[in-house]
This record gives sequence, C-alpha cells and structure tokens, in this order.
Amino acid sequence: LYYRDMIHFDQPGLLGTMVLLVFLADFKLKGRSRRRGLVGASLVAVGLGHAFPAFSVLGLWFVMEAAGIMVRRGLSLRERLLAISTHEATRLLALGLLWGTLLLGYNISVEALRRNVPLQETGIVESALRRQPLTQDGGLAENTLNYVSSWAEFVSVSANRLLRWFAAPWSASRDFNPGALTWPLLAVALATILLHSLRQAPARRMLLLLTALSGPAWIIFMANLTLQHDYTMMYGLGFALVFWLDALGWLWRFPRALPILLLPAAGLFALSSQQVYSANAAIVQDAASYTEEYERVRQQIAGMGRRIYDTFVPSYCPIHRDWCHTLGFYLGDNYIARKLVNADYVLSDRPLYLSRPYLAPDDEAGLRLLSRSLTPENSVAHLFDTADFETRYLPASIAEPLDFGHELALGGWELRDSVQVQACQRVIVESWWQALRRPLPNYSLQIAIIDSAGEAVGSSNAALGTVNSGVWNQDVWFLDVARLQLPCDAAPGDYALVLSVYDPQTLDEGGPLPLMGAEDSAGDAWLYLTTLFIE
Repeated sequence: LYYRDMIHFDQPGLLGTMVLLVFLADFKLKGRSRRRGLVGASLVAVGLGHAFPAFSVLGLWFVMEAAGIMVRRGLSLRERLLAISTHEATRLLALGLLWGTLLLGYNISVEALRRNVPLQETGIVESALRRQPLTQDGGLAENTLNYVSSWAEFVSVSANRLLRWFAAPWSASRDFNPGALTWPLLAVALATILLHSLRQAPARRMLLLLTALSGPAWIIFMANLTLQHDYTMMYGLGFALVFWLDALGWLWRFPRALPILLLPAAGLFALSSQQVYSANAAIVQDAASYTEEYERVRQQIAGMGRRIYDTFVPSYCPIHRDWCHTLGFYLGDNYIARKLVNADYVLSDRPLYLSRPYLAPDDEAGLRLLSRSLTPENSVAHLFDTADFETRYLPASIAEPLDFGHELALGGWELRDSVQVQACQRVIVESWWQALRRPLPNYSLQIAIIDSAGEAVGSSNAALGTVNSGVWNQDVWFLDVARLQLPCDAAPGDYALVLSVYDPQTLDEGGPLPLMGAEDSAGDAWLYLTTLFIE
C-alpha cells in the first residue's frame, strides 16, 4: 500500500494487532504461564498508532468466550456470569479500555491546554463526533468524496477491496473489479476459512476466527471512516492470511519445496510494489513541493507551541481534494487556531489572503492587512505573522479620484508620519487605488523626494498594492503601503514628496502613467503629495 508522503498511524496499529494475536495464540495454546506476555502485548497493541483494531480483537475474543460460557451445560446463570466476569478475556478487555482511555484522555487534555480550547473543540473529539461508528455521517454522507447511498453498496465496495488482498498483481489498481464474481469469490473465501477453522481444535479454531474476522469487524464498525480511506482495508490482512493458510496448507507435506516458492513470492511482491509506485509516481513528484515548502514554513516559525490559523479549503489541495493536513505532518509541535484573533501565524495558499481582496480572514473591525509572505519563494503554502497585522479603514469618502492613464484611479493617500523628518528616517505613504479596466498589468509604484534643483535624491519602487493589480476587480479599492528610506546624507531643507505609477514591462517605451485632465488631456506623470522638512 502507498501512503504518499504522509505519516499514517494505521501501520503501527496493524502491527500491534498482529503482535496481540501472536501472544494470544501463545496463551491459548500453551496455558496461563504465558499470561504476562499477553498482558504486555495488549498494552502495546492499544498504545500503538490507531489502536482501535486492537479492541476489535479483544472485544471479539470476549464475545466468543462469553458465548461459549453461556451455552455451557450444567451451570446456573449466576455461575455463567461469574465465569464471564472473571475470565481472562474480560480482564484484558477492561484493562485495554482503561489504558486506552488514559492515553486518549492525555492527548485530548494536552491539546485543549496547549491550544486553549474546550475539550469538544479538540481535533480528536471533533473527529470522533464526525465519525461516529455505524452512522451515516462521515463516509456515508452525501458531502463526502466516496459517497454511497446504502449499507448494501458499502458492503459491496468493501468486498471488492478485500478481494484485492487475494490478487497481489492487481492490488495496486483501484480499477480492479471482479464484477458479478465479487460475491461468489468472497463466499468461497469465507467458506474456506470457516471449514478450515471447524476442522481444528477449539483453541486453534478461535484463534483462526479471531485473525480472520477481527479486521473486517472493525472495518464494518467504522464504516464512515473506512469507506473514505481504502488503505484501511489493510486490516483485512488476517482474513487473507487464514484463507491462504488453508489453500496452501498441503505444501507443508513438501518442506523442500517451500524455499523454492520464496523466489516467485518475492518476485510477485516486487511486481506489485512496482505497480503501486508507477500508479502514484506523479503524485510523488507533486508531493515533493509540499515537503520542501512546508519545511521552509517550519523554519520561519519561532519556537514551539505556536497557534496557526489555516485558511486552506478543499479545492486548493492539488494532491487530493480533501483538507490539507499541513500542520499535523510538517509543523511539529504547533497547533491549529480556530479563530484568527487567537493565532500567532496565518497559513494561506497565496502570497496574500484573497478570500476578499484586501481583508484578512475573520476581519470585523476594519481592514486587518496581512503583511507580505514570510515564505515568498513558496507556491503552495505561505506563512504570515499576525504581529504584522495592521488595522486600517476604507476612506470615509472619495470626492474626486485622480485618473492615471485611464488605467488606475487614486482615491486618496495619507502620510503616516509628520512632515518634520530626520535624515535616515523611513516614511510610509498609504494610498487607495482602483482598476478602471480589466485586466491590468502588474503595476508598480514609485515614491521619491525631490530637492530644490528638481533632482530626485531618494526613491522607493515596489509592486503596487498588497495584491498585484493584475488580479484586481473593478469597483473595489485596494490599499498600497509604500516605504521610503530617506538618504542618510540628505542635507537639511525642504523636499517635495511625489509618486508615480508604471508598468515595469513597458517603462522604457511608454514611461509612467500620465495624470489625465478634465478634457482628457495627458498631464504630468508625477503627482505632488506634500513637502518634507528634513531637520
């Protein structure tokens, strides 16, 4: 099975389940002297990865043992209940539930404390509520990718996946579908398992049935999870193992043939693995950019335990159309903030957030402006520091916008500093712009200071707006924040502060955009703003 570039917890969970079955077999076949190993295996299985399948083994073992005691002759009801309550299966199930509750409770409480959210808002609890067992939420809901309309269809899909365990050369292909033969083939497999198990001694029979049926029982119980994720069919491994144990059991009569069979078995495994790789090679290549970019995001985050507001939505995930699990796999010991106001950082798929052209998410009190990306070289995931957010308001009124070349309208501007300045000081000019047509080039803005001789002694050039003008919508005002570092050797005196806008691609041929007069005449390309007095 192929897991892209993400760490899954199902492989450790499956390993724990198989370890539990091995020690359970040792206990059932060799007696109570092996109890200590079984207790340890139960604790390990419950603590490894997604441990829920371990409860499937423990729970099914309890049900089988309890059913055997209930049909035993010569016992009163009280004696039956006492035998069940004191049985090793009951004790280990209770121990596993207690251990699992402690581990789960620790994870939930730590997340709630670190993220400062109620218990019901932690990821584990939210996921549990969304994926309630045996419900038609989650995987059986219409808003999910693998929606099915009925339990019969779910069973049919699961049966098809389970059969892929029996056909290794085709297991990599999701198109593998025996069609009308699905149910007959599955019926043959199930009958083979049952007939083989019934021919065994009671202890061995129970072990075979536990190995074969515990995985499918969990898959059905967690239908709303397993339907969405076909790799969870790995828990059907025991079903396939018991089938092939019986189907190939005759080979044990020819011990010298067994080593020879290892060669074609290894070849079959290699062929299947190559098919899996070939089917997913393009996804592997796409995922490489995620890994590289998320590493740059991780390096930009200072410290650990930071709260991050994640703006990704399903349609923005090119690898698979599902939520991007960026934080869980790449950002270490950091947490998702449900509200922007609680976040230290914002993670977005764009250099600046564009759900509304100039607003940060959850903005209620004006305009919380995102600074420029801390990871500008990224193309998938950009990081912003909320400490750089600034609240600004739209201009109260725009009387007469200035027309620059019938391309841009300047609605107003504001000098963030006093006109009394010092050499080496940085001055900031905010201005509001609107597109007069679409589409526009990506314009740039220059602000400069001019001395008494008409010479520019300092200037600053940058892309116009916090959002490139090439994607502007008409009838929307966009903010530009221009910063100019005054020359450190500037002599005291009066300096004119001016601005101009231009297309960097055509500046040499056409120059900056001219200011348009009342009679549609082109005027100067420089707009005088104010006079700065350098002391």
